[in-house]
Amino acid sequence: MPATTYPYVVIAQQFGPDLMMDWRAVGQYDLDTILAEPSPVVVTAGDTLDGIDILVDFANLPPLHL
Repeated sequence: MPATTYPYVVIAQQFGPDLMMDWRAVGQYDLDTILAEPSPVVVTAGDTLDGIDILVDFANLPPLHL
């Protein structure tokens, strides 16, 4: 199976009653915390990834990436 690239990996928080729409990213996987851009993650079949750490700072949420 070929590798799959996830453009961003986030921790999401539901902030309203709509289970399908009321979500926001509160933390993102990022190799460079100075830049606001998330880092992609490449996953291949049968692999295990370590070191995907995500910190959440509710006072400084990541920008919305659509």
